[in-house]
Amino acid sequence: MQKLFLGSLLVASLVINNLSFAEETKTTSPKPAANNAQGKMAGLGLSEEKRKQVQEIALKNKEQKQQISIQVKEKKKALKAELSKETLDYATLEKLNSEVYDLQKQQKLIDIKQQVELSKILTVQERKDIIHKASQIKKEKALGKGKN
Repeated sequence: MQKLFLGSLLVASLVINNLSFAEETKTTSPKPAANNAQGKMAGLGLSEEKRKQVQEIALKNKEQKQQISIQVKEKKKALKAELSKETLDYATLEKLNSEVYDLQKQQKLIDIKQQVELSKILTVQERKDIIHKASQIKKEKALGKGKN
């Protein structure tokens, strides 16, 4: 049950970030993909005010997660380099692994925080609609139909 909940949080976070990015593209580029993004947000039936609030939350959290992702990549690179050495030091490997885990945990907590923030502005049904939309987008991307 907990895995399902966390999976739903992750999917919802992804779709919100995806929709937010697509909306940003709409305002900076007249490409057809931007029009498609407008349809995605419109399909959720959110008011203009709620849509903007969702975008702000998503953008803020996306930026935080991107910064952490950079750190995760650096730590994984260091871990790989350490594993490539002729003599392995368990303490160093354990420390790097723990640092990667802690950073990934921070990313998950950002997802949870985002859901809490969204719960303050969206109804339960609106959040369910977003999760449903996220699963549709995830399926489309898995089938190679995603446009983003």
